[in-house]
Amino acid sequence: MANLYARCPYVVNGSLFLRGLQVTLLIYPERVMRDAAYTLLRIPLLRTRVNKSKEKRRDNLVRMLLCDGKRRPTREARKRQQKVEIGLTLRRIVLLGTPLALTVLLVFHPSPYDEVASQLVPIAGWWIALHTIVFGLVPFMGVALWMLTAGLRGVFATLSRVAAVVFALFYDAGDAIAGISTGILARSAEVGTLGERAAVEAIETLFADPFKSLLFDIGRYAWIVALVLAAVALWRAGAPRLPLVLLALPAYLVTLDHAFPSGSLTFGTFFVIAAWLEFAPGRASSSWQSRHVR
Repeated sequence: MANLYARCPYVVNGSLFLRGLQVTLLIYPERVMRDAAYTLLRIPLLRTRVNKSKEKRRDNLVRMLLCDGKRRPTREARKRQQKVEIGLTLRRIVLLGTPLALTVLLVFHPSPYDEVASQLVPIAGWWIALHTIVFGLVPFMGVALWMLTAGLRGVFATLSRVAAVVFALFYDAGDAIAGISTGILARSAEVGTLGERAAVEAIETLFADPFKSLLFDIGRYAWIVALVLAAVALWRAGAPRLPLVLLALPAYLVTLDHAFPSGSLTFGTFFVIAAWLEFAPGRASSSWQSRHVR
């Protein structure tokens, strides 16, 4: 059974969500709203093909608003829909493409820390190229971390996004020192512009440098804080529980070195969990990422 109401004298101010598009409805009051004797009639109706579920009626109403009462969407409605689709595509490229690229790239990250002369100097060119690419991807990884709580407001979501920025800045700085600078020294030893012994000593000094380690540590702890706070904010917003619990995996794995296999596992687990949350059933329709969470 359903109910058919007479002309509504009340103000309705709400938001509807259709495939990521938000439409605000405003029905303004009429003269009868000022009539105290006015009563709202309710007529019981059987559930029929016309009288469908609430979500179906809501989607049909939004579609009617976009089409301005016509059968086909207006040009403005098509442009708005295209912008929504482009924004969703770009979001998923950054949110899912960045950790996936890092997962694959770090498979080829060696660990030449014990024997610098025999392990790092011969691959100096690849070492520089690898860390230059990582240097460019880490800021996008910070954006992906930010996007976990995109649309959420409140203390937990805000602090998570702040921590994502800190991660991108400090982790990238530490990686530039430990990766690009040591690669330049190794290449100098390889081509003979710098003595191998002097280059190896300089590289080992950078590997053990406490300032470099501090930059990495700040970046790692910021990653952990961002993930924990994002999990809390998403939990309070009604996101699926299991992937939020599994965010503990990338939070722990980042404390290890980002050489293979821990680096690939860190960003690989993040990719799987982010995809799980992104394509969770009901995400687009229920729009749990648009809630205000304190």
